[in-house]
Amino acid sequence: MAFEKAGVAAWICAVQVVISVALLIVAGSGEAGLRLWINTTAWMSAVLFLIAFAARPLRQFVRTDATRFALANRRYIGISAAFAHFIHGIGIVWLMQAYPGPGTAVDTVTAIGGGLGFAFYFAMGLTSNDASVEWLGRENWKRLHTVGGYYVWAIFAFTSLGGVGVHWRSAVMFLSFLGVLGLRIAARRRTAPA
Repeated sequence: MAFEKAGVAAWICAVQVVISVALLIVAGSGEAGLRLWINTTAWMSAVLFLIAFAARPLRQFVRTDATRFALANRRYIGISAAFAHFIHGIGIVWLMQAYPGPGTAVDTVTAIGGGLGFAFYFAMGLTSNDASVEWLGRENWKRLHTVGGYYVWAIFAFTSLGGVGVHWRSAVMFLSFLGVLGLRIAARRRTAPA
């Protein structure tokens, strides 16, 4: 299978499964191992989301083979991001079921806000195909992916902001999400009619 179009999603998702299985083998399925798995799948999802979310505006400013590839395969990279988040969700449910208590309890705001993020992510992943564009209508499809994309962006940005003082990776991720937002704003201004 060539590394293009649907092959991109197949290969990336296969790598995610291998990483997940390897983590569970090496770190185990105890609480620490599950937390490592949850964190790793969150990072995979966030990085893939950033690539898909930045693909079009980045291509406007940087004309390279990498940006051409990212834009041409944005749909499949986005599907891969949704798959990573699906694995992430499995880890969260597993942890909460296996280790109930204050350390795994989720408050109402997080449950609703995060739950809506999962819903948008899965809706975008499931509708990332031509049949869904036709079924929903282009305007409704675009509305779903625009609102969903910015909502998922906000969840990732605020989640990484919460960890900025704890770990350098959170700071890098937060700055990356801010940078992508700035890139999208700059691209929109560049193409806006004068």
